[in-house]
This record gives sequence, structure tokens and C-alpha cells, in this order.
Amino acid sequence: QKKNVSIKANPTEKEMDMLIANAQIVLLPGTFQSGIKLKLMYSLFRGRHIITSPENLSGTGLTNQCWVASTKREYIQHIYALFNQEFETEILEQRSGTWPSHLSNRENVSRLITTLFNS
Repeated sequence: QKKNVSIKANPTEKEMDMLIANAQIVLLPGTFQSGIKLKLMYSLFRGRHIITSPENLSGTGLTNQCWVASTKREYIQHIYALFNQEFETEILEQRSGTWPSHLSNRENVSRLITTLFNS
């Protein structure tokens, strides 16, 4: 185990919340483009620096909210760049204010109601 690195198998919801909120960097590698990744969305609301793959961001409109890495080398470069970089809490507020409308529950329910009752 490395200093300042924590890997926890099968954390509870409470433990996961604590891990994400306290982590300087959240790594979310992924290789599938299917759907919105809940861990990505949750990490954006609770975490600091998020490093993820292009596949996790595909179709989300959230590319400008994360650090993107396609290769091992890119992940390592981002980790070194972000490890000691200060994280301003205002960034979390900015993230929630710039959430794409197609990810908004309110917007999606409104579209669904319009589709169901105006057809």
C-alpha cells in the first residue's frame, strides 16, 4: 500500500460518501459508453478533482467538469498535477450550476409529461 492512497473493497454508502468527499482525486476509469455513470455524477457533486476516461463522459456534456485521461500516462500526469493543487469549494457550486439540462430530472419529467399527454 502506498502512502496517501486508499483502496477499499465494497464500501458501504456512508463509507463511499466519506471516501469521495475526503479524496483529493477521484479516479473513475471506464471502458463502456452505455448510459450516465452514477459514480461520475455523484463524484462531481461530492468530490474534488475527478479524473475519468472519455468513455465515461461520452454524451454527458460534462467534459469540462473533469480531467480526461485515455492512457496510463495521462492518468499519471493528471495525478501528479492535481495531487497538491488546492481545490476551491466554489467549484462544487459551479458544477451544480452548469449541469446540462438533459441530465436534469426536472427537465426530463417535463419532457415526459409533454410527450405522454400532448400526443
